Amino acid sequence: MQKMLIVATITIFSSSSALAIEWVKSKPVSCSQTCLHEDMKPVRSGTYQSGNDFYVCKSNVNGEGFRAGYNLSPSPGDKCVVGYDGREHSERTYECLCN
Repeated sequence: MQKMLIVATITIFSSSSALAIEWVKSKPVSCSQTCLHEDMKPVRSGTYQSGNDFYVCKSNVNGEGFRAGYNLSPSPGDKCVVGYDGREHSERTYECLCN
């Protein structure tokens, strides 16, 4: 069986110029607050059924390398939820994707 590796690049465009996106270490507070503290906005990945926004975050679960996850604001706004080892892990040490 062959394995396929897919690599995606995200570029956000606004008024004909690309916006800078970067990972910002959280305190831990919500990604919304983390990015606002840096005069940036959190990258939103969707909306939960409650109407709250999902924000993109990453965490290094068990020292196995950073994995993308979500920060759901307002609750649990102080955690990044990451899929690892067949379960969701709520991590308090994480970074938020801001632009």
